[in-house]
Amino acid sequence: MAKSIKLLFLISIPVFLWGLLLILPTFDDWTYLTTPYFGDFFDNKGLLPYKSYWRPFDATIGYILGLNYKMFPALNHILILFGHVGSTILVYLLTKKNILAATFFYLSTAMLGTVLDIDSANQVYSQFWGLMALWFYQKEKKWLWIVCFLIATFVKENGIMFAFIPIFIQWGHEKKFAITQQHVKDGIMALGAIVCYGIARIMLTPHDNVQNAEYMDNSILDHVKDLIQYSTSWIPMDMAAVAYSPTRCLPLAILTLLLAIPFIYAICTKMIKNRKDKMMYVLIISFFLAGAPHLLTLVSVMHSYAGLGMASLLIGYLFPAETLKKKEIIMFSAFITATLISDIHHWHETYKSGLIGKDLAVNVLKKTTGKPQIVRIISIDNNEPKYSIFNVIPRDAFGWGKAAKYESGYTVANEEVTDTLIGPFESPSAKELGIKEMTQEILSANRYEAIWIIDSTDVKVINVKP
Repeated sequence: MAKSIKLLFLISIPVFLWGLLLILPTFDDWTYLTTPYFGDFFDNKGLLPYKSYWRPFDATIGYILGLNYKMFPALNHILILFGHVGSTILVYLLTKKNILAATFFYLSTAMLGTVLDIDSANQVYSQFWGLMALWFYQKEKKWLWIVCFLIATFVKENGIMFAFIPIFIQWGHEKKFAITQQHVKDGIMALGAIVCYGIARIMLTPHDNVQNAEYMDNSILDHVKDLIQYSTSWIPMDMAAVAYSPTRCLPLAILTLLLAIPFIYAICTKMIKNRKDKMMYVLIISFFLAGAPHLLTLVSVMHSYAGLGMASLLIGYLFPAETLKKKEIIMFSAFITATLISDIHHWHETYKSGLIGKDLAVNVLKKTTGKPQIVRIISIDNNEPKYSIFNVIPRDAFGWGKAAKYESGYTVANEEVTDTLIGPFESPSAKELGIKEMTQEILSANRYEAIWIIDSTDVKVINVKP
């Protein structure tokens, strides 16, 4: 069975890649560091602390894409997939070649928000280098452990948790509860590396640095919701069939949940059986430690990926390959069937959202005369439903005009693009009047060369200056 699964895994990679390459940018994909950057490499703000992050890895991707913008988003997809495959292999090795754990990690619904995204290389490689840090720590190569968790941190800040997780897991393997001298020594080494990182960050961060309030100003209720989402993201109930009203299909959601329940029951049974097992609790706590930076700020579907590695190690620990029963294999197969249904449905919805953005961009350019460099966008708020990165509102898929810039080969709207959101309106006539008034206001400014009006999937262009 193991050989068959390995063969399927190898076959799945090109299929997986083909599916990812069909997904086009939407929303934040257009604005993050991993879009084409055409400036000087050392002028890119991403190479030094900027706002609430310091991610030179992402900045480097943006610079490479700027050398040939046509590599976007294909390069992003390739990097993300191979990072995910690399982490899958590490999970396989860390769980003593447990196929169950590796399959869980590779296909889990908790990976969807990251692997189907385009601006998420940081999340993938923070996981990869974090698991590498754990691997080297267990091999007693401590300096490589420190190097790897620092790389994970530079990729994305939550990687810093792998300064502590390997020590904690090592303690879990030991029968005694006492903290040894070696644990203390390793902890001091980790803290020393963190202090050096912290000093560098403080010294290099500009005084006018602005923090993103979206990640800071959250209520207790918000944190509770985030905790629930983070803790249950691996359950393969098809949320795209629940959360997005235009394509809601409750029978499909119920089917995936029913298929998943037997293995969820098996997990709960194993946990009860191992209720006195220290290592089990260590892995559960490590799952929350891995996602702690997100849980303290904000959790989206992308951030569930942070804890997926630890969740997979827990699965490998609860279901060791050498004692795996036929009944457990059948339950896991049903669970994975539900997972694949959810994965494919979420992929399809993400694919459709990307096409909408591209179609809007193509239509805008068809109706635009010449190559205007100063453009004003009027986006209409129609109270359209959305579901995370999978079902994106058309105006967000358009990326505030950046999709049109890309489709033009970055020959249009390079000097200024300003997006104004108006609405929602009570009636079609009110909407028409609102658009007319906003258009007149923009024209009176006498500085814009074109006005792009985005009304759901409809496009109108006013060519002010040929």
